[in-house]
Amino acid sequence: MDIRKYADYFHDGLVYDMQQNGNNIVLALESAELEPEWNEDNIMLSKLSRIAGYLHLDGVKSIYIDGEISYNILEMIHDIGELYHLEIKNDTMILEVIWSNNAPKLPEETDLFVYKIEAEKIYWENIPTAYDESWDALD
Repeated sequence: MDIRKYADYFHDGLVYDMQQNGNNIVLALESAELEPEWNEDNIMLSKLSRIAGYLHLDGVKSIYIDGEISYNILEMIHDIGELYHLEIKNDTMILEVIWSNNAPKLPEETDLFVYKIEAEKIYWENIPTAYDESWDALD
């Protein structure tokens, strides 16, 4: 599945996790809700009509955070990340994330980070049931 054409639907989605192993990165993401008519490719969606799964970036060439080259391992900044923007073009992904801590964890703060990652291969692994339990906990 080519996630590039659905990248705009990740605005107001969530980042559940970031894992880096050497030159490979996996981002656990969930889109905002999709209306049935927007799902042109009949993607299997979560029970809340969201695209859910893992964005793989294999053979990472560079990582920029807020315009600065980063030599650190990519990691979660706070408890949860709200997706503000996702863009994937050729071998580059741009991700804007508003990070926040869940109360009562202190400090209750938010930070906006812009990630630009160049990789040899970028692909999506669709897992519709990946975050169903997270939403069940909110009910």
